Amino acid sequence: KQWYQRRVAIAAVSDPQEKAFYDKHREQILRGGSDHKSEDINVMGFYGSSCYSGFTDLDDGFYKVYSDLFVRISEEDQRYVDTKDWEEPPQFGTSTTEFEGVRQFYGWWQSYCTKRSYMWLDELYDIRQADGRRVLRAMEKENKKLIDEAKKEYNESVRSLVLHIKKKDPRCVAQREKQKLLEEERLAAEKKRKEEQRRKRAEELERIAEQEKDMIAQHEEQLDELLDQFSDSDNEEDPFYCPLCRKLFKSDKMMKQHEKSKKHKEKLSELQGEFASELQAAGLAEQPVTDDTPAPSTKKKKEKSTDCDSALIPLL
Repeated sequence: KQWYQRRVAIAAVSDPQEKAFYDKHREQILRGGSDHKSEDINVMGFYGSSCYSGFTDLDDGFYKVYSDLFVRISEEDQRYVDTKDWEEPPQFGTSTTEFEGVRQFYGWWQSYCTKRSYMWLDELYDIRQADGRRVLRAMEKENKKLIDEAKKEYNESVRSLVLHIKKKDPRCVAQREKQKLLEEERLAAEKKRKEEQRRKRAEELERIAEQEKDMIAQHEEQLDELLDQFSDSDNEEDPFYCPLCRKLFKSDKMMKQHEKSKKHKEKLSELQGEFASELQAAGLAEQPVTDDTPAPSTKKKKEKSTDCDSALIPLL
């Protein structure tokens, strides 16, 4: 039990809000609220574990003690509210209460606002003794300020007690452990899912890389075949190709028609003229005819060739 009390104390001082409340009301909490004088319920005496005996539903147990306390607080508030406007707050419940009911209880009481009027405060001015309207307004303003401060202090004490009880409540502790386990399972599942996604992504990238590699190899093979075909075609002599005009024809008939064309003949004549000029410049042209040189026979008919290949023989 002492070990558990130490854990509760450490948890209390680790919470900034609860620690601030404890520091402010330290003496009252340690004395169990024995100096309580107002008509408010003394909630300071319910901070320590001495106010209950074990987490049971018995009369002196955790659930019964705090259930009776919040019933008293709500009954006191009901005295200052019309019956038609009163809404019953959620009850503390027992050890077997479903967590949804426990959640509703803490959600409502963590935002608790008292309905008490606090007209019993000794510090309030008696407005019946006001001397004039101006003094009356000043008294009312000061009374409202004192009442608001008292309400605020009581609300904070009840809310802080609710947070303190919530940290010790076995139902909330079990729910936090359950949520922690669920969160760990969720994180583990999320981690596993991401690892599976990374593995599938890596496999997909590897498959795509293999496909690209095969496609590149296939394209290279096709390119090599095309280069081989072009190389073979360059080595073979095309029978329907005119080297003079650099044209390729589909048939022999088209080739012969091309050789009879004016453009082909002009290029052939131009090429022959250039060749004759080069021979003459090189001193290889025929010697002029003299008296000692027998004249060629005029009866011999000069042959005329129109064939492209025979005209190109002197060039080769």
